[in-house]
Amino acid sequence: MNTLLTSFQLIKLSNHNEVRSNNYGNVQFRQDITPKTVTYWQTKEDTLHFQVQICAVIEGVFTVSSMIEACVYKVMRMLLKVS
Repeated sequence: MNTLLTSFQLIKLSNHNEVRSNNYGNVQFRQDITPKTVTYWQTKEDTLHFQVQICAVIEGVFTVSSMIEACVYKVMRMLLKVS
């Protein structure tokens, strides 16, 4: 199921510099900024794809925790061996 979402965004930038002496030249650029149109497509993913992503996140958590545990184990072995 594809859903078309349309949003509008207006961006305005302003920069004002005062020239305090008549000895300096002045160049000004002015531009009217029109709204920009952004189009988003929202699609529904398969359930299998979602389950694979969840399993990847869980496996990543186990991997990082095992690396942290290995570092803590090595540091503790090193500290106990020195003492």
